[in-house]
Amino acid sequence: GKRDCRRANNNARNSYNNGYNHGCRSAEGNWRKNVASYNNFRSYRRGWNAGNRACRQVIMPVVPVVPLIQAPAPTIQEVEVIKEVEVIKEVEVVKVAENEIIEAAKEFIQAKYIGETSEKPIKLKVQMNKSNEKYAVLEFTVLYEDGSSFEIQEIADSVYLLCLEKTEDGWEIINDLTRSDVPSNEELLEIKESFPKDFSFDLLPATWIDFMNEIESSPSELNTTKR
Repeated sequence: GKRDCRRANNNARNSYNNGYNHGCRSAEGNWRKNVASYNNFRSYRRGWNAGNRACRQVIMPVVPVVPLIQAPAPTIQEVEVIKEVEVIKEVEVVKVAENEIIEAAKEFIQAKYIGETSEKPIKLKVQMNKSNEKYAVLEFTVLYEDGSSFEIQEIADSVYLLCLEKTEDGWEIINDLTRSDVPSNEELLEIKESFPKDFSFDLLPATWIDFMNEIESSPSELNTTKR
């Protein structure tokens, strides 16, 4: 019953967290991977992949600040269709995708930022959620499921920004853009090159779209920065 369901959820979360920790250590040069769990358990595999990506990326500090990006309230993805029946069908697909995206983000935040500091279930207060068939971008703050704020001020005050890709195992985090400062040109170039080649940057918040456009328009400045 309810107790068995709760136990199953806790086991899945622990498996994801273990996978995340092993993947992160492996990216840092201390190889850790339970091959049997990776091959047989989806939650461990997704956690390992997320941790390995996250710890290979540019280190970006997270400190409590006023949010850099003022995003509009989330709206259902705009769809240009003619027939009313097609509109209803598209809305249903988007709603299902959003649930899977949010669940993937919750797992990642629990493993990377919260860890063992709290066993209480969390929920996301979404500010922006954009997706297409292959990629998604989610911007949000984190609360406890009962609506209360985190005791750890750094977590309570942070605005998180995650980029996801849809894989055979579901939605997985491919880039964590959570940060409180303005990235340098060199950092922006590294961040942009870390995305898959077919990633749609139009999914990002307006400020990050401007950042990416600046990279394209100022290559000489980037070369100077690298030297």
